[in-house]
Amino acid sequence: MASIEPIQSRHVSIVLMDDLPLRRASIHSLLRDWAQDEGISLEITEAEGHTVLGEIDPAPHLLVYNAGYSGATSSEWRTRVDELRRSFPEVPLVVISEDDSAPEVIEALRAGVRGFISARTPPAIVFQTLYFILAGGVYFPPSALLQAQALNNSTDWRRVSGPAHATYRAHYSGLTERQAAVWRLLQRGHSNKVIARELAMCESTVKVQMRQIMRKLGATNR
Repeated sequence: MASIEPIQSRHVSIVLMDDLPLRRASIHSLLRDWAQDEGISLEITEAEGHTVLGEIDPAPHLLVYNAGYSGATSSEWRTRVDELRRSFPEVPLVVISEDDSAPEVIEALRAGVRGFISARTPPAIVFQTLYFILAGGVYFPPSALLQAQALNNSTDWRRVSGPAHATYRAHYSGLTERQAAVWRLLQRGHSNKVIARELAMCESTVKVQMRQIMRKLGATNR
């Protein structure tokens, strides 16, 4: 595997999307101060909703979209995320949101987002997360993922409504019954070999199912 170039040794460009000028300036200042403290050569492009993304050249190293109170199920949120993913398909996209509930986080994962940061996250953790994503990682709030897992373990979904039902639909939409079974065992930390034994499948079949699950959920790794 090729080694990842340390962030401090290269120029890093970030496109920051936020429709509110004051909020956008605050995040800009936060990232600028972080870069100066770490000795990072950082360039930040502040972009509003009407910005033509095709005019941003060359492609940045990271896209940061501050969605504020706009939920992942809203048409505005999905339009913006789809636009960013379409304009820069190879560039990792990070969403900052006021809502870090399980349905919001799972919907962002399905949309192909590489990172989800709650507005309640301490700045020090935000910086660590950005480091991780710039180095090729994927980050979603553990608390939201654990909440989604707990909801998945419910035995009678016919009686579930509201946010829990929305989480279930977002989490399993598009998965076959067999893929859902593989996904449940994967969430428990089982290896492909164990999953194959539990479901009486060939390990090669499990690997195929894993690739399909990752594609449907927009995940880049286990």
